[in-house]
Amino acid sequence: MKQGACLASIVLCLQAALAMAEVPIAVSPGDSRLSTPIESRCPTFSWGALPEARAYELVVFELAEGDPGGLSAETVAESAPVALWTEIPAAALSWTPASGDCLARGGRYAWFVRALGGPDLGWSEAKLFEVQAAPSLEEVEGALDTLRRYLGESSEGEAGSGVAALAAAIKEGTESNPEATGAETADPESMGAPEIAIRGVTDSIADQSVGVQGEATGATGIVDGVRGSSSSANGTGVRGTSSALDGVTAGVWGGASSPFGFGGFFFNLGLGVPGGTGLYTSGALNASPDLILAGNFFWPEADQDDGRIHSDPLYPSSDLVLQSNNSVQIELDSDGDGENSDFTVVDKDGQTLFNVDSDGITFIDGDLFLNGEPQGGLLSIAEVEDLIDLAIEQHLAEEHPKIVFVTSAIYTGNLGGLSGADDKCQDLASGAGLLGTFKAWISGSSTSEEARDRMSQADVAYRRVDFVKIADDWADLIDGSLAAPINVDQNGNTVVSTLTAYTNTDSNGAIHESGRECGLNPGNEWNTSDMFASGGYGTVGATGSTWSWVTNNGCDNQRRLYCVQQ
Repeated sequence: MKQGACLASIVLCLQAALAMAEVPIAVSPGDSRLSTPIESRCPTFSWGALPEARAYELVVFELAEGDPGGLSAETVAESAPVALWTEIPAAALSWTPASGDCLARGGRYAWFVRALGGPDLGWSEAKLFEVQAAPSLEEVEGALDTLRRYLGESSEGEAGSGVAALAAAIKEGTESNPEATGAETADPESMGAPEIAIRGVTDSIADQSVGVQGEATGATGIVDGVRGSSSSANGTGVRGTSSALDGVTAGVWGGASSPFGFGGFFFNLGLGVPGGTGLYTSGALNASPDLILAGNFFWPEADQDDGRIHSDPLYPSSDLVLQSNNSVQIELDSDGDGENSDFTVVDKDGQTLFNVDSDGITFIDGDLFLNGEPQGGLLSIAEVEDLIDLAIEQHLAEEHPKIVFVTSAIYTGNLGGLSGADDKCQDLASGAGLLGTFKAWISGSSTSEEARDRMSQADVAYRRVDFVKIADDWADLIDGSLAAPINVDQNGNTVVSTLTAYTNTDSNGAIHESGRECGLNPGNEWNTSDMFASGGYGTVGATGSTWSWVTNNGCDNQRRLYCVQQ
Protein backbone atom coordinates (compact mmCIF):
# COMPACT_ATOMS: atom_id res chain seq x y z
CA MET A 1 0.00 0.00 0.00
CA LYS A 2 1.34 3.45 -0.91
CA GLN A 3 2.42 5.70 1.87
CA GLY A 4 1.85 9.26 0.54
CA ALA A 5 2.30 12.52 2.33
CA CYS A 6 -1.41 12.54 3.20
CA LEU A 7 -1.22 9.28 5.24
CA ALA A 8 0.61 10.98 8.14
CA SER A 9 -1.90 13.79 8.36
CA ILE A 10 -5.09 12.33 6.88
CA VAL A 11 -7.33 14.54 9.00
CA LEU A 12 -5.64 17.73 7.76
CA CYS A 13 -5.91 16.53 4.19
CA LEU A 14 -9.63 15.82 4.59
CA GLN A 15 -10.27 19.19 6.22
CA ALA A 16 -8.43 20.92 3.36
CA ALA A 17 -10.95 19.54 0.80
CA LEU A 18 -14.06 21.53 1.58
CA ALA A 19 -16.33 22.81 -1.15
CA MET A 20 -16.14 20.65 -4.26
CA ALA A 21 -16.94 21.48 -7.82
CA GLU A 22 -17.33 17.84 -8.82
CA VAL A 23 -16.65 14.57 -7.00
CA PRO A 24 -16.34 10.96 -8.15
CA ILE A 25 -19.17 8.54 -7.43
CA ALA A 26 -18.30 5.63 -5.12
CA VAL A 27 -19.90 2.47 -6.51
CA SER A 28 -19.04 -0.56 -4.37
CA PRO A 29 -18.82 -2.11 -1.88
CA GLY A 30 -21.44 -0.73 0.53
CA ASP A 31 -24.48 1.49 0.67
CA SER A 32 -24.81 5.19 1.48
CA ARG A 33 -27.61 4.69 4.04
CA LEU A 34 -27.20 1.32 5.76
CA SER A 35 -24.19 -0.86 6.43
CA THR A 36 -24.16 -3.70 3.87
CA PRO A 37 -22.68 -7.10 4.80
CA ILE A 38 -19.98 -8.50 2.48
CA GLU A 39 -18.07 -11.78 2.53
CA SER A 40 -14.54 -10.87 1.43
CA ARG A 41 -11.96 -9.36 3.77
CA CYS A 42 -10.21 -7.93 0.67
CA PRO A 43 -13.07 -6.38 -1.30
CA THR A 44 -12.58 -4.59 -4.64
CA PHE A 45 -13.38 -0.87 -4.38
CA SER A 46 -14.78 0.76 -7.55
CA TRP A 47 -15.89 4.29 -8.52
CA GLY A 48 -16.90 6.47 -11.47
CA ALA A 49 -14.35 8.44 -13.57
CA LEU A 50 -13.74 12.22 -13.62
CA PRO A 51 -12.12 13.63 -16.83
CA GLU A 52 -9.86 16.14 -15.05
CA ALA A 53 -8.45 13.67 -12.50
CA ARG A 54 -4.72 12.83 -12.67
CA ALA A 55 -5.10 10.24 -9.85
CA TYR A 56 -7.57 9.07 -7.21
CA GLU A 57 -7.20 9.00 -3.43
CA LEU A 58 -9.13 6.32 -1.46
CA VAL A 59 -9.51 6.08 2.32
CA VAL A 60 -11.31 3.46 4.50
CA PHE A 61 -12.27 4.24 8.11
CA GLU A 62 -13.08 1.63 10.78
CA LEU A 63 -16.35 2.54 12.57
CA ALA A 64 -16.85 1.85 16.24
CA GLU A 65 -20.62 1.22 16.10
CA GLY A 66 -23.78 2.32 14.34
CA ASP A 67 -24.45 3.22 10.71
CA PRO A 68 -23.53 6.91 10.32
CA GLY A 69 -25.33 7.29 6.99
CA GLY A 70 -24.99 10.66 5.30
CA LEU A 71 -21.83 11.71 7.19
CA SER A 72 -19.00 13.40 5.36
CA ALA A 73 -15.38 12.23 5.21
CA GLU A 74 -14.35 15.22 7.32
CA THR A 75 -16.79 14.28 10.11
CA VAL A 76 -15.85 10.60 10.12
CA ALA A 77 -12.12 11.45 10.18
CA GLU A 78 -12.53 13.29 13.49
CA SER A 79 -13.34 10.11 15.44
CA ALA A 80 -12.70 6.99 13.33
CA PRO A 81 -9.24 5.47 12.72
CA VAL A 82 -7.95 4.90 9.17
CA ALA A 83 -8.00 1.22 8.15
CA LEU A 84 -6.74 1.64 4.51
CA TRP A 85 -5.38 4.52 2.42
CA THR A 86 -3.97 4.59 -1.11
CA GLU A 87 -3.50 6.61 -4.32
CA ILE A 88 -4.46 5.03 -7.62
CA PRO A 89 -3.51 6.27 -11.14
CA ALA A 90 -6.28 7.99 -13.07
CA ALA A 91 -6.51 5.17 -15.60
CA ALA A 92 -7.76 2.76 -12.89
CA LEU A 93 -11.32 2.88 -11.57
CA SER A 94 -11.01 0.03 -9.05
CA TRP A 95 -8.59 -1.20 -6.44
CA THR A 96 -8.21 -4.40 -4.38
CA PRO A 97 -5.96 -4.39 -1.30
CA ALA A 98 -3.15 -6.93 -1.03
CA SER A 99 -3.71 -10.02 1.15
CA GLY A 100 -1.58 -8.55 3.90
CA ASP A 101 -3.78 -5.47 4.08
CA CYS A 102 -7.16 -7.22 4.23
CA LEU A 103 -9.77 -5.95 6.67
CA ALA A 104 -10.73 -7.66 9.95
CA ARG A 105 -13.71 -9.97 10.13
CA GLY A 106 -16.71 -8.53 11.93
CA GLY A 107 -15.48 -4.95 11.35
CA ARG A 108 -17.71 -2.08 10.21
CA TYR A 109 -16.29 0.41 7.69
CA ALA A 110 -16.96 3.61 5.71
CA TRP A 111 -14.93 4.50 2.58
CA PHE A 112 -14.53 7.60 0.42
CA VAL A 113 -12.77 8.45 -2.87
CA ARG A 114 -11.75 11.78 -4.45
CA ALA A 115 -9.98 12.94 -7.59
CA LEU A 116 -6.52 14.52 -7.40
CA GLY A 117 -5.14 17.17 -9.80
CA GLY A 118 -7.94 19.71 -10.03
CA PRO A 119 -8.87 22.61 -7.74
CA ASP A 120 -11.39 22.13 -4.90
CA LEU A 121 -12.21 18.52 -5.74
CA GLY A 122 -14.03 17.01 -2.71
CA TRP A 123 -14.67 13.56 -1.32
CA SER A 124 -17.41 11.25 -2.57
CA GLU A 125 -20.47 10.29 -0.57
CA ALA A 126 -19.77 7.65 2.11
CA LYS A 127 -20.24 3.97 1.37
CA LEU A 128 -20.90 1.78 4.45
CA PHE A 129 -20.23 -1.96 4.74
CA GLU A 130 -19.26 -4.64 7.25
CA VAL A 131 -17.20 -7.77 6.78
CA GLN A 132 -19.11 -10.85 7.90
CA ALA A 133 -17.64 -12.90 10.71
CA ALA A 134 -18.11 -16.21 8.82
CA PRO A 135 -15.54 -17.15 6.13
CA SER A 136 -16.53 -16.83 2.48
CA LEU A 137 -16.90 -19.77 0.10
CA GLU A 138 -13.56 -18.89 -1.52
CA GLU A 139 -11.79 -18.87 1.86
CA VAL A 140 -13.32 -22.22 2.81
CA GLU A 141 -12.20 -23.74 -0.49
CA GLY A 142 -8.71 -22.29 0.04
CA ALA A 143 -8.54 -23.88 3.48
CA LEU A 144 -9.70 -27.21 2.04
CA ASP A 145 -7.02 -27.05 -0.65
CA THR A 146 -4.46 -26.62 2.14
CA LEU A 147 -5.87 -29.67 3.91
CA ARG A 148 -5.73 -31.69 0.71
CA ARG A 149 -2.08 -30.87 0.22
CA TYR A 150 -1.27 -31.60 3.85
CA LEU A 151 -3.14 -34.92 3.83
CA GLY A 152 -1.85 -35.92 0.42
CA GLU A 153 -5.29 -35.88 -1.18
CA SER A 154 -5.68 -34.03 -4.47
CA SER A 155 -8.41 -31.54 -5.17
CA GLU A 156 -9.69 -34.06 -7.67
CA GLY A 157 -10.11 -36.77 -5.02
CA GLU A 158 -12.95 -39.27 -5.16
CA ALA A 159 -16.31 -37.90 -4.07
CA GLY A 160 -17.36 -39.25 -0.73
CA SER A 161 -13.85 -39.72 0.64
CA GLY A 162 -12.17 -37.60 3.33
CA VAL A 163 -11.57 -33.93 2.64
CA ALA A 164 -12.88 -34.15 -0.92
CA ALA A 165 -16.28 -35.24 0.38
CA LEU A 166 -16.28 -32.40 2.89
CA ALA A 167 -15.33 -29.91 0.18
CA ALA A 168 -18.05 -31.20 -2.12
CA ALA A 169 -20.67 -31.00 0.65
CA ILE A 170 -19.71 -27.43 1.60
CA LYS A 171 -19.59 -26.27 -2.01
CA GLU A 172 -22.91 -27.89 -2.86
CA GLY A 173 -24.61 -26.55 0.27
CA THR A 174 -23.37 -22.98 -0.09
CA GLU A 175 -23.99 -22.74 -3.83
CA SER A 176 -27.52 -24.12 -3.58
CA ASN A 177 -28.23 -22.17 -0.39
CA PRO A 178 -26.50 -18.78 -0.53
CA GLU A 179 -28.19 -17.82 2.75
CA ALA A 180 -25.93 -20.26 4.58
CA THR A 181 -22.91 -18.08 3.82
CA GLY A 182 -24.60 -14.82 4.74
CA ALA A 183 -25.36 -13.70 1.15
CA GLU A 184 -27.90 -10.92 0.71
CA THR A 185 -31.48 -12.15 0.89
CA ALA A 186 -34.72 -11.09 -0.71
CA ASP A 187 -36.61 -7.93 0.15
CA PRO A 188 -38.32 -8.47 3.57
CA GLU A 189 -41.49 -6.92 2.21
CA SER A 190 -41.75 -9.57 -0.48
CA MET A 191 -44.62 -12.00 -0.02
CA GLY A 192 -43.07 -14.67 -2.24
CA ALA A 193 -40.53 -17.25 -1.06
CA PRO A 194 -39.62 -16.87 2.65
CA GLU A 195 -36.55 -14.89 3.62
CA ILE A 196 -34.07 -17.22 5.29
CA ALA A 197 -31.15 -16.16 7.48
CA ILE A 198 -29.72 -19.66 8.06
CA ARG A 199 -30.69 -22.88 6.30
CA GLY A 200 -29.27 -26.31 6.97
CA VAL A 201 -29.99 -29.19 4.62
CA THR A 202 -29.01 -32.83 4.94
CA ASP A 203 -30.07 -35.77 2.81
CA SER A 204 -28.11 -38.31 4.82
CA ILE A 205 -29.62 -41.75 5.29
CA ALA A 206 -27.71 -42.39 8.51
CA ASP A 207 -29.47 -43.22 11.79
CA GLN A 208 -29.31 -39.59 12.87
CA SER A 209 -28.95 -36.56 10.61
CA VAL A 210 -29.32 -32.93 11.62
CA GLY A 211 -29.83 -29.94 9.36
CA VAL A 212 -29.02 -27.26 11.94
CA GLN A 213 -27.90 -27.91 15.51
CA GLY A 214 -27.31 -25.33 18.21
CA GLU A 215 -25.87 -26.00 21.66
CA ALA A 216 -25.44 -23.68 24.64
CA THR A 217 -23.38 -24.70 27.67
CA GLY A 218 -23.77 -21.62 29.87
CA ALA A 219 -24.37 -22.51 33.51
CA THR A 220 -26.67 -19.66 34.50
CA GLY A 221 -28.96 -17.04 33.01
CA ILE A 222 -30.91 -17.35 29.77
CA VAL A 223 -28.88 -19.76 27.62
CA ASP A 224 -30.45 -20.76 24.30
CA GLY A 225 -29.14 -23.37 21.90
CA VAL A 226 -31.11 -21.95 18.97
CA ARG A 227 -33.22 -18.81 19.15
CA GLY A 228 -35.34 -17.40 16.36
CA SER A 229 -37.64 -14.39 16.25
CA SER A 230 -39.70 -12.66 13.60
CA SER A 231 -41.40 -9.26 13.70
CA SER A 232 -43.16 -9.75 10.36
CA ALA A 233 -46.94 -10.18 10.27
CA ASN A 234 -46.40 -13.44 8.36
CA GLY A 235 -42.94 -14.38 9.63
CA THR A 236 -41.65 -17.45 11.43
CA GLY A 237 -38.99 -17.31 14.14
CA VAL A 238 -37.91 -20.95 13.79
CA ARG A 239 -39.24 -23.26 11.08
CA GLY A 240 -38.46 -26.95 10.92
CA THR A 241 -39.57 -29.53 8.35
CA SER A 242 -38.99 -33.26 8.26
CA SER A 243 -39.84 -35.31 5.17
CA ALA A 244 -38.48 -38.68 6.32
CA LEU A 245 -40.86 -41.57 5.65
CA ASP A 246 -39.73 -43.82 8.51
CA GLY A 247 -38.15 -43.71 11.92
CA VAL A 248 -38.32 -40.96 14.54
CA THR A 249 -38.59 -37.67 12.66
CA ALA A 250 -39.07 -34.17 13.99
CA GLY A 251 -39.38 -30.80 12.30
CA VAL A 252 -38.04 -29.07 15.42
CA TRP A 253 -36.46 -30.97 18.30
CA GLY A 254 -35.83 -29.27 21.63
CA GLY A 255 -34.37 -30.63 24.84
CA ALA A 256 -33.28 -29.23 28.21
CA SER A 257 -31.06 -30.88 30.80
CA SER A 258 -31.68 -28.31 33.55
CA PRO A 259 -34.49 -29.15 36.02
CA PHE A 260 -35.86 -25.68 35.33
CA GLY A 261 -35.20 -25.67 31.58
CA PHE A 262 -37.60 -25.78 28.66
CA GLY A 263 -37.33 -28.22 25.77
CA GLY A 264 -39.14 -25.73 23.57
CA PHE A 265 -40.02 -22.19 24.60
CA PHE A 266 -42.42 -20.43 22.23
CA PHE A 267 -44.18 -17.13 22.77
CA ASN A 268 -46.21 -14.60 20.85
CA LEU A 269 -45.06 -11.02 21.33
CA GLY A 270 -48.31 -9.61 19.98
CA LEU A 271 -47.94 -6.23 21.74
CA GLY A 272 -51.70 -5.95 22.11
CA VAL A 273 -52.50 -7.12 18.57
CA PRO A 274 -54.83 -10.17 18.64
CA GLY A 275 -54.35 -13.22 16.49
CA GLY A 276 -50.68 -14.11 17.11
CA THR A 277 -49.53 -17.68 17.74
CA GLY A 278 -46.72 -18.72 20.07
CA LEU A 279 -46.44 -22.28 18.68
CA TYR A 280 -47.97 -23.66 15.48
CA THR A 281 -47.65 -27.36 14.69
CA SER A 282 -49.17 -29.48 11.95
CA GLY A 283 -49.04 -33.21 11.36
CA ALA A 284 -48.76 -34.65 7.85
CA LEU A 285 -51.91 -36.79 8.04
CA ASN A 286 -55.18 -36.70 9.95
CA ALA A 287 -54.07 -39.65 12.05
CA SER A 288 -50.62 -38.27 12.85
CA PRO A 289 -50.07 -36.18 15.99
CA ASP A 290 -49.50 -32.46 15.58
CA LEU A 291 -47.68 -32.15 18.90
CA ILE A 292 -45.94 -34.77 21.06
CA LEU A 293 -44.89 -34.08 24.65
CA ALA A 294 -42.22 -36.72 25.18
CA GLY A 295 -41.80 -36.49 28.96
CA ASN A 296 -38.75 -38.48 30.13
CA PHE A 297 -38.08 -39.59 26.57
CA PHE A 298 -34.68 -41.14 27.15
CA TRP A 299 -35.79 -42.91 30.33
CA PRO A 300 -39.03 -44.69 29.38
CA GLU A 301 -38.88 -46.83 32.52
CA ALA A 302 -38.88 -43.78 34.81
CA ASP A 303 -41.61 -43.59 37.44
CA GLN A 304 -43.03 -40.40 35.93
CA ASP A 305 -42.87 -40.29 32.14
CA ASP A 306 -44.98 -37.14 31.95
CA GLY A 307 -45.75 -34.88 29.04
CA ARG A 308 -46.65 -31.71 30.90
CA ILE A 309 -48.41 -28.53 29.76
CA HIS A 310 -48.13 -25.51 32.06
CA SER A 311 -49.30 -21.94 31.83
CA ASP A 312 -46.51 -19.37 32.04
CA PRO A 313 -44.49 -20.25 35.20
CA LEU A 314 -43.21 -16.67 35.44
CA TYR A 315 -46.70 -15.19 35.72
CA PRO A 316 -48.92 -16.80 38.39
CA SER A 317 -52.07 -15.13 37.01
CA SER A 318 -51.73 -16.67 33.54
CA ASP A 319 -54.51 -19.00 32.44
CA LEU A 320 -54.39 -22.16 30.34
CA VAL A 321 -57.18 -22.15 27.75
CA LEU A 322 -58.16 -25.16 25.63
CA GLN A 323 -60.27 -24.01 22.69
CA SER A 324 -61.58 -26.01 19.76
CA ASN A 325 -63.73 -25.21 16.73
CA ASN A 326 -65.38 -28.60 17.12
CA SER A 327 -65.00 -31.36 19.71
CA VAL A 328 -62.14 -32.02 22.14
CA GLN A 329 -61.23 -35.71 22.20
CA ILE A 330 -59.14 -37.37 24.91
CA GLU A 331 -58.04 -40.93 24.18
CA LEU A 332 -56.89 -42.99 27.16
CA ASP A 333 -54.58 -46.01 27.08
CA SER A 334 -53.65 -45.60 23.41
CA ASP A 335 -50.80 -48.09 23.89
CA GLY A 336 -53.22 -50.67 25.29
CA ASP A 337 -51.13 -51.55 28.33
CA GLY A 338 -53.95 -50.76 30.76
CA GLU A 339 -51.55 -49.07 33.20
CA ASN A 340 -52.30 -45.73 34.86
CA SER A 341 -54.20 -44.46 31.84
CA ASP A 342 -56.46 -42.06 33.71
CA PHE A 343 -57.58 -38.54 32.90
CA THR A 344 -57.44 -36.61 36.16
CA VAL A 345 -58.16 -33.02 37.21
CA VAL A 346 -56.49 -32.02 40.49
CA ASP A 347 -56.48 -28.86 42.58
CA LYS A 348 -53.42 -26.87 43.70
CA ASP A 349 -52.89 -29.28 46.61
CA GLY A 350 -52.90 -32.35 44.37
CA GLN A 351 -56.41 -33.39 45.49
CA THR A 352 -58.32 -35.17 42.71
CA LEU A 353 -61.48 -33.31 41.68
CA PHE A 354 -62.43 -35.28 38.57
CA ASN A 355 -61.16 -38.55 37.16
CA VAL A 356 -61.86 -40.87 34.23
CA ASP A 357 -60.11 -44.25 34.24
CA SER A 358 -59.15 -46.35 31.22
CA ASP A 359 -62.45 -48.30 31.49
CA GLY A 360 -64.42 -45.08 31.04
CA ILE A 361 -65.64 -44.92 34.66
CA THR A 362 -65.94 -41.31 35.76
CA PHE A 363 -65.35 -40.15 39.35
CA ILE A 364 -65.95 -36.78 40.99
CA ASP A 365 -65.03 -35.26 44.35
CA GLY A 366 -67.45 -36.70 46.89
CA ASP A 367 -68.51 -33.55 48.75
CA LEU A 368 -72.10 -34.80 48.81
CA PHE A 369 -74.39 -35.17 51.84
CA LEU A 370 -77.05 -37.76 52.52
CA ASN A 371 -79.13 -37.41 55.70
CA GLY A 372 -76.69 -34.76 56.84
CA GLU A 373 -73.74 -37.17 56.51
CA PRO A 374 -70.86 -36.38 54.07
CA GLN A 375 -70.24 -39.00 51.40
CA GLY A 376 -66.49 -38.37 51.15
CA GLY A 377 -63.87 -39.58 48.70
CA LEU A 378 -64.10 -40.01 44.95
CA LEU A 379 -67.49 -41.19 43.75
CA SER A 380 -68.20 -42.70 40.36
CA ILE A 381 -71.06 -41.29 38.32
CA ALA A 382 -72.99 -44.49 39.02
CA GLU A 383 -72.50 -44.01 42.77
CA VAL A 384 -73.66 -40.42 42.54
CA GLU A 385 -76.76 -41.50 40.64
CA ASP A 386 -77.48 -44.15 43.30
CA LEU A 387 -77.18 -41.54 46.07
CA ILE A 388 -79.56 -39.23 44.24
CA ASP A 389 -82.07 -42.04 43.72
CA LEU A 390 -81.82 -42.97 47.42
CA ALA A 391 -82.37 -39.36 48.49
CA ILE A 392 -85.44 -39.12 46.27
CA GLU A 393 -86.82 -42.38 47.65
CA GLN A 394 -86.34 -41.20 51.21
CA HIS A 395 -87.95 -37.86 50.42
CA LEU A 396 -91.00 -39.52 48.89
CA ALA A 397 -91.23 -41.98 51.79
CA GLU A 398 -91.42 -39.09 54.24
CA GLU A 399 -94.62 -37.79 52.58
CA HIS A 400 -93.37 -34.21 52.51
CA PRO A 401 -91.37 -33.36 55.66
CA LYS A 402 -92.21 -30.37 57.88
CA ILE A 403 -90.01 -27.30 57.40
CA VAL A 404 -88.39 -25.52 60.37
CA PHE A 405 -86.48 -22.20 60.16
CA VAL A 406 -85.20 -19.37 62.31
CA THR A 407 -86.37 -15.90 61.33
CA SER A 408 -84.08 -13.54 59.47
CA ALA A 409 -85.79 -10.65 61.32
CA ILE A 410 -85.25 -9.82 65.02
CA TYR A 411 -87.85 -8.61 67.52
CA THR A 412 -88.26 -7.33 71.08
CA GLY A 413 -90.55 -9.15 73.48
CA ASN A 414 -93.51 -7.08 72.21
CA LEU A 415 -94.59 -9.65 69.60
CA GLY A 416 -98.32 -8.87 69.71
CA GLY A 417 -99.09 -11.95 71.77
CA LEU A 418 -98.86 -15.56 70.60
CA SER A 419 -100.96 -14.78 67.52
CA GLY A 420 -98.63 -11.91 66.62
CA ALA A 421 -95.63 -14.27 66.85
CA ASP A 422 -97.43 -16.76 64.55
CA ASP A 423 -98.22 -13.99 62.05
CA LYS A 424 -94.54 -12.99 61.89
CA CYS A 425 -93.57 -16.58 61.04
CA GLN A 426 -96.30 -16.86 58.42
CA ASP A 427 -95.38 -13.58 56.73
CA LEU A 428 -91.72 -14.55 56.40
CA ALA A 429 -92.55 -18.04 55.12
CA SER A 430 -94.97 -16.74 52.49
CA GLY A 431 -92.47 -14.08 51.40
CA ALA A 432 -89.87 -16.82 50.85
CA GLY A 433 -92.29 -18.96 48.80
CA LEU A 434 -92.78 -21.62 51.50
CA LEU A 435 -96.20 -23.30 51.35
CA GLY A 436 -98.44 -24.27 54.26
CA THR A 437 -99.14 -22.83 57.70
CA PHE A 438 -96.32 -21.79 60.04
CA LYS A 439 -96.43 -21.14 63.80
CA ALA A 440 -93.85 -19.81 66.26
CA TRP A 441 -92.15 -22.24 68.67
CA ILE A 442 -93.18 -20.22 71.72
CA SER A 443 -95.33 -20.70 74.85
CA GLY A 444 -97.68 -18.36 76.76
CA SER A 445 -98.33 -18.20 80.49
CA SER A 446 -100.66 -21.18 80.97
CA THR A 447 -100.46 -24.89 80.19
CA SER A 448 -103.07 -24.43 77.46
CA GLU A 449 -100.64 -22.14 75.69
CA GLU A 450 -97.65 -24.49 75.64
CA ALA A 451 -95.83 -24.86 72.31
CA ARG A 452 -96.47 -28.62 72.20
CA ASP A 453 -100.22 -28.02 72.44
CA ARG A 454 -100.19 -25.25 69.82
CA MET A 455 -98.45 -27.43 67.23
CA SER A 456 -99.59 -30.29 65.02
CA GLN A 457 -97.47 -33.29 65.94
CA ALA A 458 -96.34 -34.90 62.67
CA ASP A 459 -95.09 -38.44 62.06
CA VAL A 460 -92.78 -37.27 59.24
CA ALA A 461 -89.32 -35.76 59.43
CA TYR A 462 -88.64 -32.13 60.34
CA ARG A 463 -86.09 -30.47 58.04
CA ARG A 464 -84.49 -27.06 57.56
CA VAL A 465 -85.04 -25.05 54.38
CA ASP A 466 -81.79 -26.51 52.98
CA PHE A 467 -83.38 -29.96 53.51
CA VAL A 468 -81.00 -30.96 56.32
CA LYS A 469 -82.87 -33.14 58.79
CA ILE A 470 -83.60 -31.75 62.28
CA ALA A 471 -85.58 -34.72 63.63
CA ASP A 472 -87.16 -37.93 62.34
CA ASP A 473 -90.62 -36.99 63.64
CA TRP A 474 -92.40 -35.07 66.44
CA ALA A 475 -91.26 -37.44 69.17
CA ASP A 476 -87.66 -37.03 68.00
CA LEU A 477 -88.10 -33.23 67.87
CA ILE A 478 -88.99 -32.97 71.59
CA ASP A 479 -86.65 -35.61 73.00
CA GLY A 480 -84.08 -33.03 74.17
CA SER A 481 -81.66 -33.02 71.21
CA LEU A 482 -81.65 -32.19 67.50
CA ALA A 483 -79.85 -33.86 64.58
CA ALA A 484 -78.74 -30.42 63.33
CA PRO A 485 -79.09 -26.85 64.68
CA ILE A 486 -81.96 -24.64 63.51
CA ASN A 487 -79.62 -21.94 62.19
CA VAL A 488 -80.93 -21.51 58.62
CA ASP A 489 -83.51 -18.80 57.87
CA GLN A 490 -86.55 -18.88 55.57
CA ASN A 491 -84.37 -17.94 52.57
CA GLY A 492 -81.83 -20.71 53.15
CA ASN A 493 -79.17 -18.44 54.63
CA THR A 494 -77.13 -19.58 57.64
CA VAL A 495 -77.24 -17.20 60.61
CA VAL A 496 -74.65 -16.71 63.36
CA SER A 497 -74.84 -19.68 65.71
CA THR A 498 -74.48 -17.59 68.89
CA LEU A 499 -77.73 -15.68 68.30
CA THR A 500 -80.85 -16.40 70.35
CA ALA A 501 -84.61 -16.89 69.82
CA TYR A 502 -87.55 -16.10 72.17
CA THR A 503 -89.28 -19.35 73.28
CA ASN A 504 -90.29 -19.51 77.01
CA THR A 505 -90.30 -23.25 76.23
CA ASP A 506 -88.30 -26.28 77.34
CA SER A 507 -86.90 -28.64 74.67
CA ASN A 508 -89.87 -30.99 75.34
CA GLY A 509 -92.32 -28.30 74.16
CA ALA A 510 -93.70 -27.41 77.65
CA ILE A 511 -93.63 -24.03 79.44
CA HIS A 512 -90.42 -23.53 81.36
CA GLU A 513 -91.01 -23.79 85.12
CA SER A 514 -90.00 -20.20 85.82
CA GLY A 515 -92.43 -18.90 83.18
CA ARG A 516 -90.90 -15.86 81.57
CA GLU A 517 -93.13 -14.63 78.70
CA CYS A 518 -92.63 -10.82 78.49
CA GLY A 519 -95.95 -10.00 80.16
CA LEU A 520 -96.46 -7.44 82.94
CA ASN A 521 -99.83 -8.99 83.87
CA PRO A 522 -101.12 -12.57 83.68
CA GLY A 523 -102.80 -13.25 80.35
CA ASN A 524 -100.91 -10.40 78.70
CA GLU A 525 -97.87 -12.39 77.51
CA TRP A 526 -95.49 -11.28 74.72
CA ASN A 527 -96.89 -7.74 74.66
CA THR A 528 -94.11 -5.65 76.17
CA SER A 529 -90.55 -4.57 75.46
CA ASP A 530 -90.02 -3.38 79.02
CA MET A 531 -86.51 -4.01 80.28
CA PHE A 532 -87.87 -4.98 83.70
CA ALA A 533 -90.03 -7.74 82.22
CA SER A 534 -88.21 -10.90 81.14
CA GLY A 535 -88.60 -13.51 78.43
CA GLY A 536 -87.06 -16.97 78.12
CA TYR A 537 -84.93 -17.82 75.08
CA GLY A 538 -82.77 -20.54 73.45
CA THR A 539 -79.47 -20.58 71.48
CA VAL A 540 -79.78 -20.77 67.68
CA GLY A 541 -76.64 -22.85 67.07
CA ALA A 542 -77.28 -25.48 69.80
CA THR A 543 -78.37 -29.09 69.24
CA GLY A 544 -78.76 -30.03 72.91
CA SER A 545 -81.64 -28.92 75.16
CA THR A 546 -80.35 -25.32 75.16
CA TRP A 547 -81.63 -24.87 71.62
CA SER A 548 -85.02 -24.13 73.24
CA TRP A 549 -84.18 -22.78 76.74
CA VAL A 550 -81.03 -21.20 78.15
CA THR A 551 -82.25 -18.49 80.53
CA ASN A 552 -84.35 -15.31 80.51
CA ASN A 553 -83.55 -11.61 80.20
CA GLY A 554 -85.11 -8.20 79.64
CA CYS A 555 -87.78 -7.95 76.97
CA ASP A 556 -86.09 -4.93 75.39
CA ASN A 557 -83.49 -7.30 73.87
CA GLN A 558 -83.94 -8.18 70.20
CA ARG A 559 -84.06 -11.87 69.36
CA ARG A 560 -85.31 -14.20 66.63
CA LEU A 561 -88.14 -16.77 66.49
CA TYR A 562 -88.23 -20.45 65.57
CA CYS A 563 -90.98 -21.20 63.00
CA VAL A 564 -92.46 -24.67 62.41
CA GLN A 565 -94.63 -25.83 59.50
CA GLN A 566 -97.98 -27.36 60.55
